[in-house]
Amino acid sequence: MMSNQLELSTIDRIIASRGRLLEAYPPRLAVKGEDEGGCGVTGFACSIPVGGKHIFEPSRQMHNRGNGKGGGIAAVGLVPEALGVSREILETHYMLQVALIDPEDKTVAKAVTEQFIDPYLEVVKSELIPTIGDYRDIPGLEVRPPDVMRCFVRVKPDVLRDFTAANHLEGLRPGRAEDEFMFQNAFKLNSTFYSTLGDKKAFVMSHGRNMMILKIVGYAEEVASYYQLEDFKAHIWIAHQRYPTKGRVWHPGGAH
Repeated sequence: MMSNQLELSTIDRIIASRGRLLEAYPPRLAVKGEDEGGCGVTGFACSIPVGGKHIFEPSRQMHNRGNGKGGGIAAVGLVPEALGVSREILETHYMLQVALIDPEDKTVAKAVTEQFIDPYLEVVKSELIPTIGDYRDIPGLEVRPPDVMRCFVRVKPDVLRDFTAANHLEGLRPGRAEDEFMFQNAFKLNSTFYSTLGDKKAFVMSHGRNMMILKIVGYAEEVASYYQLEDFKAHIWIAHQRYPTKGRVWHPGGAH
């Protein structure tokens, strides 16, 4: 009973901490009704890592469950050598991926780094994800996908200590407070650079250990082509084709 009460108390503190993130937003956001439908999702898991080319055909066969305006690929259980890091870094650090929407605006990456990465996170590796030379070489892809800045990070110890104390989260399991900081930092980054009510310059594509998500305005298999994932290996692959629904949900940073 005592353990359950402690867990409930911790959950309440997390909710209270997250609630403060919404203070700058109106209490009710206007939502637009969409057509009925349902997204297409496919995936597979393997005991050995396999290339992204194997998700291409299953994804293409789901075009009837997508509208070509939103596609995503998720990969879990990655190969550290392909990312230029050690196995330890891959499993202990967050792979933070930030989409930079306007490739011509070179100030955005600098601003994101100065405001939400350098002050709070220890970075062991940072790079832009490689892409093909010209998105128009992919038949049917009409919108240039964003550049994606990938960083392997951990929260700085003093930052995590102050965050834990300020939000009364000392009772969280090891690592859980760090997860919560990453979530809230991503929310703040999205609120600053991808505000529903303002300019859309950047947003967090994904953050997690030994996993990544990429998405574009297009079909899911076009993600694999544009970001050169055909030979990029993972144990688990998931493809998602967006199809409009009437879900009255607000997705931070355009997440779906």
